[in-house]
Amino acid sequence: MRPIDTGKHARPEIIDPGPAPMLQWLKIAQLVIDDSYQRPLAKQNRKAIAAIAAQFRWSRFSPVFAAPIEGGLFAVIDGQHRTHAAALCGFSEVPCQIVQMSLQEQAESFSAVNGLVTKVTTGQLFKAALAAGEERAVRMDAIARAGGCRLMTVNASAETKKPGEIFALKAYGQCVDQFKENRLIATLQALMAAEGYCDTPEIWAGQILFPIIWALARIHRDMGVDVIV
Repeated sequence: MRPIDTGKHARPEIIDPGPAPMLQWLKIAQLVIDDSYQRPLAKQNRKAIAAIAAQFRWSRFSPVFAAPIEGGLFAVIDGQHRTHAAALCGFSEVPCQIVQMSLQEQAESFSAVNGLVTKVTTGQLFKAALAAGEERAVRMDAIARAGGCRLMTVNASAETKKPGEIFALKAYGQCVDQFKENRLIATLQALMAAEGYCDTPEIWAGQILFPIIWALARIHRDMGVDVIV
């Protein structure tokens, strides 16, 4: 566990936080989307909403960020996907963080919330999935370990990378989905045992590693053998 640590950053000279937010449950019927600054719901957005609804849990639901507007309604600044998902699940209310602001401030807040967020990396998502015991993540990790390799969730410098360390987790996951477990394990074991490969970190870069894995695994799949000699 890590405590909250501000590091060496100096406190801002001027702090003007504006009105303090209120936290309360609001009826979804009171929440509206202002298309003057909000994203439209295209096909991929609808798919994302369906995916959230399919695995809906309040433990994964952060409060919707909203601003009060005329008519007793509230404009959604951040959270329209999860609000749509909650409605799809049949819920009538969602928890909200409400802040008084003008239309200009709403648009500025939307830009700030969606533009200043630190992007979650594939490695961070995999690490969380593994800690949560998600089946696919556990399987990916087990296959790598059985093959003598290690899945890496944080990038490293060229000087510190070692043979057998797999950084391209998305491409590796595609291999896990495509090939039988024993053949992929055997492929990794063969690479770890191959002279010139087991001792050369550069060759374990994703753009080199995965074409080789796919070629070897496909050959042995087509041959119908489970072990690479």
